[in-house]
Amino acid sequence: YGSSLSSAFHGDVGYIAPWNTFHYYLNAKYFDELGYFDLYSCTLEADFEEGHTFSGTTDIRDLRTYELVSVEDSAPCPKDSFTPERWTEFKADVSIIHSWGTSEYWRSSLTDKGFNATPFWVVWVRPFANLIQLQTLVHAAIILNLDLICLGLSLVVSTFIFGGVTTSVMAIFMLLYFGTYQGLMGNLFQYPWLIALLWMVMSLEKKWFRPAGLFLAFATVNRIFPVVFVLGFGIKYLLSFKEDTVTHDQKQHYQSLLLSFLLGVSLFVLIGLFTSRGLGAWMDFLTNIKMHSQYLVGESFNLGFKNMLAGMGLHGSMLNLINGGGVLIVLTMYYYLVKNIRSELMIFVFNIPLIYFLLTLSPYYFQVFGLVGVGYYALQKNEKYKYVGILLVVGLFLFLIINTLIDVQIFTYLSSLSKTSHEFILLILSLSILLLGVTVARSEQQTDVKK
Repeated sequence: YGSSLSSAFHGDVGYIAPWNTFHYYLNAKYFDELGYFDLYSCTLEADFEEGHTFSGTTDIRDLRTYELVSVEDSAPCPKDSFTPERWTEFKADVSIIHSWGTSEYWRSSLTDKGFNATPFWVVWVRPFANLIQLQTLVHAAIILNLDLICLGLSLVVSTFIFGGVTTSVMAIFMLLYFGTYQGLMGNLFQYPWLIALLWMVMSLEKKWFRPAGLFLAFATVNRIFPVVFVLGFGIKYLLSFKEDTVTHDQKQHYQSLLLSFLLGVSLFVLIGLFTSRGLGAWMDFLTNIKMHSQYLVGESFNLGFKNMLAGMGLHGSMLNLINGGGVLIVLTMYYYLVKNIRSELMIFVFNIPLIYFLLTLSPYYFQVFGLVGVGYYALQKNEKYKYVGILLVVGLFLFLIINTLIDVQIFTYLSSLSKTSHEFILLILSLSILLLGVTVARSEQQTDVKK
């Protein structure tokens, strides 16, 4: 773990992640010209005029189709979208970023999966991108690490709400989780979704349901997948119309959260229209993310239940059948626990495993499992559930330790994620959290029956 942290904090150019800067800094700053599909073609054009980093490159990913094509057959750069001044500035930025790595390192960047943030992310991040002076590494590193600084400050606030033990559990998991290897620092606002979810759970604890809904909306419109967290509260609100276990006050709380979430999503989507591409930016994003999601399943680098099944050789109708059956069982378990659990914090915590079963994501998004630590705090409030909270913490640390024992190389060569064992351990962790939730739900149900 020491080497993991060392490599995470000290890359080839200090506290900067060159690969992420290439994809996200350039696309944030030049989104009006590049959109979602022209980063690679324009990088090639800029390099041809200035750098020759990519001389000898034979293949490039066509971001409109996700197919690998020869350089000769690739779509041309829409150079006329740039003013002469902007094109000169773009070439200079490309040249500086490429000076942070070898030609061999950068050639493979053109076969990656492009830029996948939302137009809303572009609108609010672009002012920061315009402030970055790449030629001054210290200046660039400060802005590129602002999200991590904000995460650290948010964890400090968390100690006043959840206490030192719970916050330490969350922080330790977020720092040591293998999915952030060489991706913990120097990324341009890669983690605002995680910060927003942390503030959401802090708001839930303080019974601030409208802010909680807004934080969830912010996380969702930044990275889409956090929308999964609305499921539990939506189910609870619908159940309030026929279940006596949901009080009038609780119904009002869920309603406030959901309305705030919907209003927040609407507002943030509208803000995302403020690029020169307008509504077209969102349409291109939907096209891009659809291709991206289809491509992720079966790719060894990513994590998710369906991805694990694909990695085991399943495909076609058999893959869909087993995946669908597994998801149905998990959703049934989740419905049962949401129906019987009253704590908003526990509804949130036991929602986290659904991400693994419903989605296939890049490894660093599973850093969200660190928020399972909040379950320790929520369960310690009730004497009979204290052991469940302890088991949640033990599960998180066993997840880290067992993965390291299976393959210590996971911290030095993340492609070793292709081994199904890592997916299997994440599957076990997700199921264990759900089963602990069902245990609590069953106890709550029995208490209600006695009453």
